[in-house]
Amino acid sequence: MKLYNTLTRKIEEFKTIKEKEVLFYHCGPTVYWVQHIGNLRAMTWADLIRRSLIYLGYNVKFVRNYTDVGHLTSDEDIGEDKMEKGAKREGLTPQQIANKYIKIFENDTDALNILEPDFKPRASEYIEQMQKMIQILIDKGFAYITDLAVVFDVSKFPDYNKLNHQNLELNKQGAGKGKVEDPQKKHFADFNLWVFKKGTHKNALQTWSSPWGE
Repeated sequence: MKLYNTLTRKIEEFKTIKEKEVLFYHCGPTVYWVQHIGNLRAMTWADLIRRSLIYLGYNVKFVRNYTDVGHLTSDEDIGEDKMEKGAKREGLTPQQIANKYIKIFENDTDALNILEPDFKPRASEYIEQMQKMIQILIDKGFAYITDLAVVFDVSKFPDYNKLNHQNLELNKQGAGKGKVEDPQKKHFADFNLWVFKKGTHKNALQTWSSPWGE
């Protein structure tokens, strides 16, 4: 099998880390609303690759997640969480919204004859693991804490733009749709890892305690 490698921008022969074993992670939907045809196109393509690998004799472990917290409506710091927007729209809790639209999504993927994933983790089920990862980044100096959030410092990661081949310093703050609320950020491209229940997020519906703040 040959696949397009985004890193090298070339079509290359697919090689596994372990003999005949493939660990396949596919980013699933944010489950605040029904999925459109473009979303399901991505699911179909992933299914095609998975089926091809199985046909070629690979042992494939396929994971497709559900984002049920932490996806803002835009790239702005002040954007509203999509799950909370859905909850307010329908007068339900974020968990009820997630359950409703996961069921609709899975009915759609079933109708398209897309194989069931081996694992279907929800983001909200892995908060503890996320916190541990964030603490490692803080300890290693890759993240810092402001009054509003724990933030990833992109300057500490030399290969940050290696996939898109952009020069970060040529990007302009505010040129896209993302607006930075946090004046303590070292660089406008630094992104939030953990947002505190403060500022525009003070009325958040989904909250967790952490070593750095709720």
